[in-house]
Amino acid sequence: MIFLLEAEVKSILPHRNIHFIDTVLSRKILEVYDADQAGESVYDPNGTTFLHRFGAGLSENSELGGIFHVYGNHWIAIVIDVSLQDLLYGDPAQLPANSRILSALRWFLSHHLPSF
Repeated sequence: MIFLLEAEVKSILPHRNIHFIDTVLSRKILEVYDADQAGESVYDPNGTTFLHRFGAGLSENSELGGIFHVYGNHWIAIVIDVSLQDLLYGDPAQLPANSRILSALRWFLSHHLPSF
């Protein structure tokens, strides 16, 4: 579904630098963030995995959007405008923002966009 959404958005707004965080990428960001925070590994933004390549493709004018699974049974949406350093958190249940996800995204972006 996210692939179809991404294709449509990019066809409508081809001049915008929009990136989508799918469920695989969102889980990987959280996994790498947790390992870094636990001291189990150190994230090197110059690596060659799909996560590193995604990060390398970001720039100061990037916009990101994605979905995250929280609380074991709930989905939230996040949109990030890097140039404005603005992060929007959408939760249909209006639960408090998940601090782990927000911290992980800020951590990941700061490795690839030092101004963030």
